Amino acid sequence: MFIKPDEIPDEVESVLESLPDEEVEVVISPDMDLNMISSKIKITTNLTLKHVQKLSDIDMQERAFEQIEEAKDAIKDAEEKVEKYNVTNGATRLLEEAKKHLNTSVDAYHNESYGLAYGQAVSAESLAENAERFAEHEGEGKNRPDAASEAIRKAGHEIDEAEEALGEISTPLPRAEKHLAEAKEYLESAKDTYDEGDYGKAFADARTAKRLAQNAVEAAKDAQKRMHVQLTLSQKKNGRDKMEIDVEGNDSGGKLAAHDGNSDDEKEKDDAESGDEEDTTTTTSAFGSTTTTLMMQGANNTM
Repeated sequence: MFIKPDEIPDEVESVLESLPDEEVEVVISPDMDLNMISSKIKITTNLTLKHVQKLSDIDMQERAFEQIEEAKDAIKDAEEKVEKYNVTNGATRLLEEAKKHLNTSVDAYHNESYGLAYGQAVSAESLAENAERFAEHEGEGKNRPDAASEAIRKAGHEIDEAEEALGEISTPLPRAEKHLAEAKEYLESAKDTYDEGDYGKAFADARTAKRLAQNAVEAAKDAQKRMHVQLTLSQKKNGRDKMEIDVEGNDSGGKLAAHDGNSDDEKEKDDAESGDEEDTTTTTSAFGSTTTTLMMQGANNTM
């Protein structure tokens, strides 16, 4: 989880409170206000810091330098593929974007803004790798109407699957819906360019449509898994405290319960006397580890 250097979002606090851990391990960046974060963690969650690993300026400088070199290599590979397949569509646009991010990264590095340099270099590498894939896909489909036609068919199938998946979810999914809308636009473009005889562009647009439709499905799944934790504390008739954590949007439907420490026999006796049915709660949580690690980055990073 990425949070601001001097703030713990409510969502993070809720998740921490729901865990059975007593300690939290924190990894921080050089600009983080450790004292403020430590005190907030203790006050809001009753957790204590196990140990803290701090990323030094030297560590960040080395990571930024290495990432810049990796981005340069990725851009070089992408340039070779674009030249090999002689493509001028999406691949070249992605390649230009990659170079812009690399230039920003290098400038930030020279200004000793190593966190920014690292992030921009990561973006440059990712864009360059996508450009390389686009060049390969477009090159494969160039002058091959059969490949373009098959790509359009597969894209249409993926879009149908995405529409069905989103239709089963009642809550708004803006990110998934955006991906799906873009997928449909690319599919229409693929069909139009296919009819015009530009099979290479049709192939590339169809592959983009397919990828966006898949992204829509993944975004929908992520939204379902995102937990909205609601804590309620109720007092039982027999004096036992019970904390229930309802996890919405989770297919497994986890519930955590905490009791006052009475033995099972005593609880059964109390339940029998009070006429309550036995309340058996199974601990189910997406967080299986006994130690929670929070990755805290710079001020520009949020959850």
